[in-house]
Amino acid sequence: VRDGARYASRLNVFDVCDGATAVLADPQLSQVQLLTRTGQLASPNARPVVPGWTTGQVSVTVNCQAFVDTGIYTSLGEAGPVVTVAATNVTYPSLFNALGRITRGISLNARSSAAVIGL
Repeated sequence: VRDGARYASRLNVFDVCDGATAVLADPQLSQVQLLTRTGQLASPNARPVVPGWTTGQVSVTVNCQAFVDTGIYTSLGEAGPVVTVAATNVTYPSLFNALGRITRGISLNARSSAAVIGL
């Protein structure tokens, strides 16, 4: 999720927010989800970094006007946006399941946020 948030932070600010309204949509939204889940952008059919991880388990939220209104955000006339990428209930296939020691699945949850700087 950290890589997905970093990638999203480099999107054009106007592709993420229009003033106080979040406008992040495809194809950028799908790219953030794909990079988060697979670690690459080349193929939508790439294997996920955690087997079984689906796009539906990757959420991307935008909080417009959540950062400072100085520096590179001065020309916006408003505070900059923050994007949050999260993964929820990703089943982690434990090596120990095969050994019979841990019989329950482990669910992973992660979240990362970054200020959109539009590089």
